[in-house]
Formats: sequence, C-alpha cells, structure tokens
Amino acid sequence: MYALILAAILSFEQTMPEFEAFCSNAEIEVNSPITPEAVKCLPSHHEDEVRIHIGGRYRIECLGGKVRVFQDLQESGKRKLNHLDPAEMQRWSEQPCLIDETGAKEIATRLFKRMGFDEKRFGPVEVHRYTWQPSEANPEHVLRLPLFWVNWQQKQFLQPRQFPPAVQMDISATTRKLVNYEDWTDDDRPLIGLLEGLQPLQRGAAATTNGPPVSPTTATPVEHFFGATGIKPSKDWRQQTQATDPSPPTFVQVEDRYLFRLQVDSVREFCDSKQQSTVMALKRDSTGLDNLSGVATAVTETQAVQIAGQLFGRLGFDERAFNPAEVKHIDDWRQDPAHPQTMQTLPTSYSVRWVGKRPPPVRSGLPDVIEMEISGANSNLVHYWYAPNTFRY
Repeated sequence: MYALILAAILSFEQTMPEFEAFCSNAEIEVNSPITPEAVKCLPSHHEDEVRIHIGGRYRIECLGGKVRVFQDLQESGKRKLNHLDPAEMQRWSEQPCLIDETGAKEIATRLFKRMGFDEKRFGPVEVHRYTWQPSEANPEHVLRLPLFWVNWQQKQFLQPRQFPPAVQMDISATTRKLVNYEDWTDDDRPLIGLLEGLQPLQRGAAATTNGPPVSPTTATPVEHFFGATGIKPSKDWRQQTQATDPSPPTFVQVEDRYLFRLQVDSVREFCDSKQQSTVMALKRDSTGLDNLSGVATAVTETQAVQIAGQLFGRLGFDERAFNPAEVKHIDDWRQDPAHPQTMQTLPTSYSVRWVGKRPPPVRSGLPDVIEMEISGANSNLVHYWYAPNTFRY
C-alpha cells in the first residue's frame, strides 16, 4: 500500500507540470485544484512512461517528459464507441451538432499550432465525422455522431511503426472541445506492440524441433500468409513455433525469426526480425546490423511499389476499395563501433501504405489501413501491418 501511495505522489509530481501546460495549449479548463489523492497510477510499458487517471475524469500518458495521450473520460465517447449499444448510440446521434467538418478543422488546427507542431512536417490535415452503421444488413441506415476525427500524418519518419506517425485529435461537436488526443510522431516514442507482445516468448525457452506442433487455429493464418507472400520457412516450421495464450491478440514466433500478431483469425502484423534493421537495433542484434551496414540500396522506389502491389493482391485485398498507394523512404543509421564519431548508413527501405476509401459508410467511420515495408537491399517484405476499419484507441 505504501508503495502505491509513493508511486502516485511521484507520478503526480512528474506529470502535473506537463499536464497543466498541455491543458493551457489545448484550451481545456480544469475545474478544481488537483491533489495527489486524486491521482491513480496505471501500469506503464516503458521506464520513462507515466500513465495515470486524474480526478476520475482525465486519462493521460506522458513519455519523455511530454503528454502523448489525453482523454476526457466524460466527454470523449470512448465507452460508447467500444460498447456500441444501439439505444445509447441513437441518443448520442440526436445530440445537437454545433460544428461541421470545417469548424472541427479550425478548432483542431488552432490547437495543433498552440502545441508547437510545425505544419511543414506533416501532410494535409484530414477530417472525418464519426458514423455508425447499426446493422451490416442495412447499409442505408447510418448514424452520424457528434464527434470529429482529425489527423495529421508525419511526412518523414525514420523507422516502421505499429501505427503510422501522426497527431490525432477528436473534437466534440456538442462542446467544441478537444476530448481525445494522441501523439504518435516519430521522434522519441519507442516501437510498441509486436515486440512487446512477444516478450513472454522471448523470455521463455527457445522453440526446438522437438516442441509440440502449433495449433491449427494459429497455424492456418500463418501458413496462408507464407503462401501469399512467397516466404518459405523450413519444412518443420510448425515444430519451431511458439505462441502466446490464444485469447486475442495472439503473438507468434516462427523459427526465432518471423514474428506475427494474429487477431480474428487473420494476420494483423508481421515482421522478419532477421532483415528489419529497426527490430535488430531494438533487440541489440549487432550481428544483424553488421550484415546490413554498408549494403547498397539496390531497389528503386518504383520497384518497391510494384512488389508491394503484387503482395497486396495476393493477400486478398481489392485495390478498388483503396486509395492509390503512398510510398515513403525509411532511412536508418547506427554508430560505427570502431569509430564512435562516424555514423554508418543502413540500406534504405520503403513504406508502402494504402488507406480505404470513404464513402461507403462503414461501421466505425474510420478507414482500413494496410502498410508494408519492402527492403531496399533485397526487395523482401520485412514488415506488414493491417488495421481494419475499427476504432483505434
């Protein structure tokens, strides 16, 4: 108990200055003085991360001395979006909407600038109103919700991510206030998701050829992915596979090399840890980095897009449902062990990304996103990420 109290006090002292500055820039009025007793600590994923509830209303995450996530628990609508109760969603859709897409854009852009972001580093602002389709059988009946999603995607980034580097805001149409904020910009935020989910596997004993075969539920989507992408594991790869508990998401490691995140019987993320320089760096795989250092970039941007497009079709996606592919260069480097003052360049890879079209209206109001990283050294697929049209909170 004393440890929990001490943790709450420390989190309060570390976080309150950043929280107060964030509220000032975000034009959020905190009604009453906040005391350490009002702070509830939440589990953190990183040593320099603080995650807390404040006053039973605000949820924030600070990383590297900066507010990365903010949520007004009373106004954000997250609970409604997660539960999707038809009666509650109907009542919500009937609330007065005081702004439209233009008004939401103006409010979010003003806050974006107040928070110190440089518009030159980001692509055009994207604004969409949340919608919900109560029944898949009746696509004509769509509820328009009094909430807007505003997104700025970062133009250049150094390493692949589970989420594309971006700044996202939800603006309430009933209060004209910021109710949800996420900063996924590519500066000092660690790679999350896939590697963290695989940590229990990596702490355990390595898979061996004598291990039990992987279950069909896990093996089937992995086998389909291998077949569609042309990746050829060993004949006994099923015996060299580890998987976490089957409750979603399921994390899978094949041959101590191929990493998967499975959900709803489909591959949501894949990584070839022997070829992706970022993963090698995070795993401190100096041998892998040595093998990549000095390798020339042999694949052009046009070739990378063609390769990714072929895989896109073989994985079963219909290009008619997506906007044209976007491509970005991913450049990486590391310090030369023999000459600490010299940086060694690693081969460029390419991020190819597809975003689903809107309309037609979808149940969540947000698009499908598919992203692939193609190695510039050998044209192989080294990272894949699929986010179907679900609320990403």
